[in-house]
Amino acid sequence: MTEAAQALTRLAELALAGANADAAGALYVAAVALNPADPDLTSRAADLARARGDREEARTLYLRLPDFSADHRAPALLAAAELSTGLARTDLLRGAASAAPADAAPRRRLVQALISAGQAPQAAAESIALASLIEQKGNPEGAQEARAQVRRLDPFNPGLASR
Repeated sequence: MTEAAQALTRLAELALAGANADAAGALYVAAVALNPADPDLTSRAADLARARGDREEARTLYLRLPDFSADHRAPALLAAAELSTGLARTDLLRGAASAAPADAAPRRRLVQALISAGQAPQAAAESIALASLIEQKGNPEGAQEARAQVRRLDPFNPGLASR
């Protein structure tokens, strides 16, 4: 981190200690502008923007994080998805599910977002993948529940009904 970015970060922490979240947010964004390759700084700036209620700035900052590393990809996409709507939300959740293929939480959230968007066939397909993942994790009851959801989402699909 550059010296200027470090100084801005220290000032931002002082502003936070003084309960001035708006000033802290502006200082963090300035620090990110000086040091855009720092994922921890970008993450802190995004979290603070979100806490202040600045959804668009938070979303923009979260969307920068997947460029840094695989460790940041799924959490950043999930956070950005929470701040998005419609197709953008489902696309971000798909990205989070593919970034963390062994984690059931992003796929579960994707299924719920697809259901909310009225995309039952896509939700059913994702539920099949979720059931498989849950079963691999050693939770046969959870897998059975996901399969039941598949049948509810797409009851007339013979391939799904047999699962």
